[in-house]
Amino acid sequence: MNIKQQFSRITPLIAKAKASYDNLSAREQKLLLGGVAVLIIIGILMVMQPISSLFSEQALELAKVEQEARNIGSELTRYQRLVDRRKEVEQEFKSVDLKDGALSHL
Repeated sequence: MNIKQQFSRITPLIAKAKASYDNLSAREQKLLLGGVAVLIIIGILMVMQPISSLFSEQALELAKVEQEARNIGSELTRYQRLVDRRKEVEQEFKSVDLKDGALSHL
C-alpha cells in the first residue's frame, strides 16, 4: 500500500474525529485535550525509561572497557614475566639429574 492510499483511508477518520470534537462544549474540549496531553506524557515517559536505562548500562560498560584498556599494559608486562619465569623453572627441572630415579615419599 502506498502513502496516498493510506492517507486517503485516514482522512475520513480525521474529519469524523474533528466533527465530533467540534460538537463538544468548550469545557469538554479542554478536558479531552488535557487527557490526551496526559496520555502523551505517560507514553513519552514509558519510552524514555528503557532508553535511559540502556544509556546507563552503556556508560557502565564503557567505563569498564576504559579501565581494562588502562590496565592492559601492566597485565601484558606481568604475563610476560610469568611466561619467562615458567621457562626458567622448566629449564631448572630439565637440568636436574635423578640418579636414583623418581622417589616417592608416600
